[in-house]
Amino acid sequence: MAAFVLAGFDPAGDDFPSISSNSGTVFRTWFRIVSALEASREKYTGLYTDIYWARLRHGLLVGFAEQRKYCLGIIQRSIRIARQDIHTPSMTLFLGMRRSYEEQYARYSNLFETIVLDRYANQVQACTPELTKLFGSGSLIASDWTKTLLSCALSSKVQDGVRKIIGLWYMRFVLDNEGSIISHTDFLVDGFLSWATQGSLFTSTLTSTREQTTCAHGEALANVICRFLVEMPGASERRGVFTQVLRFVIGRGGRIFQYSILYLLQGLLEGCSTLESFEDLGENELDLLLQVSRLPGFPEAAIGLCVAYCGEFCKRFMPTDNLEAVPGYRDFSRRYEQLARDANVDFDKSIEHLDLDKLTLSNSPSLESFLQLHDPEHRAIQGDNFVPTCTVVSRVLDRVTPKYYDLCVVLEALWDEAERQDFRRQALLKLPHLFFHSTVLRALAQHRVNYPGGGESLTPFLTKALERLGEIAEGRTYLLPQLVEALRHACYHVPEILEVLPIDDLFARLVENPPLPKKEFLFEAAAAEKLQLFQPHRDYDYYYGNREWCAYAALIDLVNSFPKGHLHVAECILKRLLEPWSNQQAPIPVIGKWKGTFQLQTMLLLVDLCMSEEDATWYHESFFKALVVEQWPRYRFFLEWAISRIQYRYPSLAFRSLKRLAEIDEADPRHVASIMKVAVLSCQFLPLEEFALKLMLQLIPLSASQKAQIRHEAHWSFPIVFQVAEQAKWKAITDNPAFSMLNDHIRKVNRFSSYPASIRFLELNVVKHFTIFNIFQGDYLKLENSEQEMFTVGDIEQLREIDERTGWEVLPFRIALDGARLAVPGSSEETADVGKSVSSSEEVAFQTKAGFDLDALLASTEPQETIQKRPSSVILIASLIDNPTNLGGLSRIAESFGFEALYIDSLKHTASKEFQATAVTSHKHLPIEELKANKVPDYIVELQQEGYQVVAIEQTDRSNVLGEGLRLPRKCVLVLGSEKGGVPPEVLAVVDRCVEIKTVGVTRSLNVQTAAGIVAYDWWRSWGKVVERPE
Repeated sequence: MAAFVLAGFDPAGDDFPSISSNSGTVFRTWFRIVSALEASREKYTGLYTDIYWARLRHGLLVGFAEQRKYCLGIIQRSIRIARQDIHTPSMTLFLGMRRSYEEQYARYSNLFETIVLDRYANQVQACTPELTKLFGSGSLIASDWTKTLLSCALSSKVQDGVRKIIGLWYMRFVLDNEGSIISHTDFLVDGFLSWATQGSLFTSTLTSTREQTTCAHGEALANVICRFLVEMPGASERRGVFTQVLRFVIGRGGRIFQYSILYLLQGLLEGCSTLESFEDLGENELDLLLQVSRLPGFPEAAIGLCVAYCGEFCKRFMPTDNLEAVPGYRDFSRRYEQLARDANVDFDKSIEHLDLDKLTLSNSPSLESFLQLHDPEHRAIQGDNFVPTCTVVSRVLDRVTPKYYDLCVVLEALWDEAERQDFRRQALLKLPHLFFHSTVLRALAQHRVNYPGGGESLTPFLTKALERLGEIAEGRTYLLPQLVEALRHACYHVPEILEVLPIDDLFARLVENPPLPKKEFLFEAAAAEKLQLFQPHRDYDYYYGNREWCAYAALIDLVNSFPKGHLHVAECILKRLLEPWSNQQAPIPVIGKWKGTFQLQTMLLLVDLCMSEEDATWYHESFFKALVVEQWPRYRFFLEWAISRIQYRYPSLAFRSLKRLAEIDEADPRHVASIMKVAVLSCQFLPLEEFALKLMLQLIPLSASQKAQIRHEAHWSFPIVFQVAEQAKWKAITDNPAFSMLNDHIRKVNRFSSYPASIRFLELNVVKHFTIFNIFQGDYLKLENSEQEMFTVGDIEQLREIDERTGWEVLPFRIALDGARLAVPGSSEETADVGKSVSSSEEVAFQTKAGFDLDALLASTEPQETIQKRPSSVILIASLIDNPTNLGGLSRIAESFGFEALYIDSLKHTASKEFQATAVTSHKHLPIEELKANKVPDYIVELQQEGYQVVAIEQTDRSNVLGEGLRLPRKCVLVLGSEKGGVPPEVLAVVDRCVEIKTVGVTRSLNVQTAAGIVAYDWWRSWGKVVERPE
């Protein structure tokens, strides 16, 4: 106690200075005195008060690195000086278990150093099992210190990678029930949720499939909240968690990822529902729920889900008495009831007030009554009236054909209003089926026939609408199904419209760069799925219609049933898609941003539908040009398939493959293998023994190629061709003993029967497997970087079923939807993981950087001149080196081994990024001086006069081998040579000796950093034990 009085403060007293992030002097003095108390065994009563430990914990929370080191040292020294048990809210200690407490708090300090101070991500990841053990059910660490470590680790001042590792570990710790979390409520709100509600954590774990859209982090967060509620021992604690989470959401305002709120509400609702009996919530909780339900920034489905969650709380956990008296509840109740109403009922009510006499056209075959609807005096199409008006107009167009000019005016009026409303969702979804209604397009086509040279305004108007809607659909993908399905019907029933509107341009853009939902919108899809659990009719279709895959199904269905008289339009799309592929110049990147599987799938379909005999050769050469330079296996697979289909349609082109195979250089094995595959595929459908025989003769030398890829492809191809010959009874092949023996030999090789699951070894049949399913949905999409299918055959079948129910006539398929499936070869069994998994109960070692120890902290309390004195009497001269990266590494070596100083040619090197990247922070703790290269000889002479012996690390005819009976001098100067020239003669002339490092490999030289590290360690091994730490 007297020691603290002399210091001017008492850690447990009222005179203790205020703690800030710059209180290093206070904690340094505190640590010195606690260390003195340990040595004197003097009793200190403040140790048994909570304020002592609370101040220490606060210093650990807000301090910088050095202050935190002192705090960790104080914790360990305080445990050692305790003379009786400690029982405070922040600390517990039983003297009989002092050794166990010391061990656990020592490991706590190591964990704190690794996670909060050092922050090396790989080491943080490696120490998580130790975290689980130390904070588990058998831990002696007080919960306050657990929360302190976690709060510091999840602080915004720590890099995101480390925060993510610790945050995910804590979620697993909670969900796996590894330890008690009853006392973690304040950390949950103050420390954990601020990290856990970051948007990047949600977007990075969001996955969307045809079945569901799931956010793994969001679901885990909801489960964490649920577990906190369930684990609380009493009603007041549960109510406290409930209110604190809601207050956190409200207090964040707009500074929170909006969809995280839904997962927090989900967790609270699941927690309340899990408990067998949950106490009724009061007016305070209801007020918080109402505030949350009114938070802005949610899209439509998310708003509905937020209201549904809050409504469930009110319905299940609120007393029904006096709810109406709570401010805002009536408005909320109205919104909640609106969720339950059916959309059709709302729509019928919305059109009751419209003047249907003007819209039904029951007495008039024109739209004259519509001509004034866009006038400001008539509000029939403005505001909320727009959507029902569009529906009524569509019904009108189903029954009558209006006058052309009346139609133009009405459509322009509707477009202007939609534009004025900034194409809001409800309005936008109505436009495609209205503007591209078959009645509208027939009127356009008829007008062009009746007035071939006359001006008309509907074509440019619909062109503008089509282009604008296409642009909008690229960003708002929910519009895409409506737009493509409307155009599909238009092309089926008014095919001449393909010659009028730029539909081909839109379709080509969709294939070149298929719009897919953005992450933000997928959260809306996930919200709609969850909302459907409470209100079954409020699903995704209710808000947005069909999903995006229906658009691509409609597009491919149209391509597969393209109107015959307009195939040249499809050919224009094919040439536009093929041009960039065939015009590539080697070398090209393996995966280009503009490339996509959907492009090749569509080209494969189009080349079979619209290729004429006159253009077959051009297509054949163009696809081969693309194949020559393409590297990605999946892309090469489709290019090979397309070439084979061209040769199937026009068999004379197949012999070009044989000619290419005979003339090609083996410099590019991929290209040779592809030509072989194309030839083998053609052999399956060509009834020509001559073709197969020539191919077999060419495969024999290729089977012995020095290039492994060519050799394996030939081995794979030979038995396939031989089997075709056996089935066709081509005696010239089957009766040839050389062919027969090679075939038997290859089939006996294990590799032939156990080829890996790879696109290269798919047993493709160009004719039998040419179906929509195999092209767009085949299992090969799961091989080698799996890719999700754009649509399924079932989507096309569903489209056709809808067409049949509505009476639409559709064209027949040109290519079958399904048939023989393209089988993926079985993959070999995966090697079992023989690595030993470490359980949380085992004692594990984890990496730590040598940051500090208690004695080092105590030594740093000495006078400044003593602190700056380096332990090793070694000077490193690196003035001959000009590479900043190497200089940074030498700085790290010199500081680590305690060298006196490092000399370099220019101090400007220390400011470079390359230097600092390898030096880390070593240059801040090591004297680095400037010594020009031409001054090195003179300075060496000065050092020799001061008693230093100078050693050059260089290979010369007089060099001694390091370690072979040689002991470096204790007071030593090490001179390093430049990367290229080594140590120059003028320096060698003044050094005392030269040493070299013995190597046994072909390479005789080492990197300068490596050499310096070896010599430094050799010096420390000789003199380290006699080097005394300054007192």
